[in-house]
Amino acid sequence: MSDFESSLQKWLLIFIVGIAITVSAMNYWYKTLPERMARESARQAPPAVLPARDKTPAGDAPAVAAPVVEVPQTREVDADIPRLTLADGRTLGFATTRKPAGHTEDWAVTDVIHPWVLVEETQQKISLPVIPSQREAFTPVQLADGRLALIGGRTPRDIVALESKCADCADEYIPFGEATASTTTDVFDFESGAWSKGPTADSIGTTAIRLRDGSVLKLGLVEISGGERTGTDIHVETADREFTRWEKAGETHSESRLDGARLFESRSGAVMLLSKEGSQRAYHWTPRGRLKPWLEGESWIEVEQLDERHLQLTQSTGDAQRSKKKIVELP
Repeated sequence: MSDFESSLQKWLLIFIVGIAITVSAMNYWYKTLPERMARESARQAPPAVLPARDKTPAGDAPAVAAPVVEVPQTREVDADIPRLTLADGRTLGFATTRKPAGHTEDWAVTDVIHPWVLVEETQQKISLPVIPSQREAFTPVQLADGRLALIGGRTPRDIVALESKCADCADEYIPFGEATASTTTDVFDFESGAWSKGPTADSIGTTAIRLRDGSVLKLGLVEISGGERTGTDIHVETADREFTRWEKAGETHSESRLDGARLFESRSGAVMLLSKEGSQRAYHWTPRGRLKPWLEGESWIEVEQLDERHLQLTQSTGDAQRSKKKIVELP
């Protein structure tokens, strides 16, 4: 090979190497260096709060979020107990804490029943401690000293108190057995915020009222079926003003089966209106323990007390769209 060809090849090689170095330098200045400067700036800048990122390894399928399972919650609903207007004007009602759908227990009564007081300014219901006996279908009566008495209704056969979870935790009770008509009473003291047992009656309590002298009048209806004797035994008892004991105050028997009962105080005692499936009876009671039939031949759809001396009966006219009203004087 001539000297000229050898020299030409050497300069071509130098030229190619120069071009490669130039390209590499340009790549550094226009790509590598800006990336380094950006990383340095990010390192010196304060940390940014970034959203959490999926840590799924590259190439793997993205992780599937676990499904959200909604746990059934208990719910609170008003109980079918008449509301009571307290002496201070506040409204007292009752609510039950229902178990979730599908919840099962070994006892019949599973609803937790507690009273509430309505705050007029905010229309907020303030819950009071649950009823220890888990009484239901009772009659609430405010006593002369301001305490609340729950009379009659039904209670489970047994009540077991659970061990307290903490020193300040509310007491918890579990009912066992089917609910049966009760002769016991519960008393709530608004000042102490505590429940206590009231006096036990001789007969069950269907309904009750507080009389003007502070005593409590209770009516108990016991349906008799089977055998030669049928109908309803009617028992009346009274409790003293301090609500310490019950005393028998009259009884009678009706050949009709009766359960619906309304009590109204009269000038000489009280009257009671009883009905069931078209059978209606009214009685006049006196403190001497006498029960006499009253309003014989009268019927009613509804009863309302107008004042201390009069009741208003809503009566049927035979026309389903019409009714009439009749005012009767209390004995």
